Amino acid sequence: MIATSQAIIKSRLAGVIDYLPNKERLDKLTLGKLVNTYEIFGGNLELVRSLRELVKVRNNLAHEAFVLSPEEHENTEFLARRTSELNALHTQLGAAVRQLHVELKRLLEIGKKESKQLLVATTTALTPAADAPVAPATGAGEP
Repeated sequence: MIATSQAIIKSRLAGVIDYLPNKERLDKLTLGKLVNTYEIFGGNLELVRSLRELVKVRNNLAHEAFVLSPEEHENTEFLARRTSELNALHTQLGAAVRQLHVELKRLLEIGKKESKQLLVATTTALTPAADAPVAPATGAGEP
């Protein structure tokens, strides 16, 4: 989605300034930094807040949640609570992914309009006006 936003910006800035998005750099960003970058391009603050909360939960899961003490490993109530938390996270992630799809569709529509406008502008610039003088055609072999 960030790359789509960057492509739209690059299209709009063409001929004005050089805008050179770097996909390799984008691919190396942490999840938290991707959310911060998305905020710049996205503008959906509710989604950004939701994604930031999910990043916190994800970081907890990645770094701490699955390290269980022997007592926790045997404690069925603890494990049931953790399972419930994971199920709730799954629901939140599903909602966030659906919101991201909505945002991506919106951006793709903007991109389509940009492409059509660029095509119309280019065609208009290359099409001679109706009252423009037309150079006479030369036949084969004529100087």
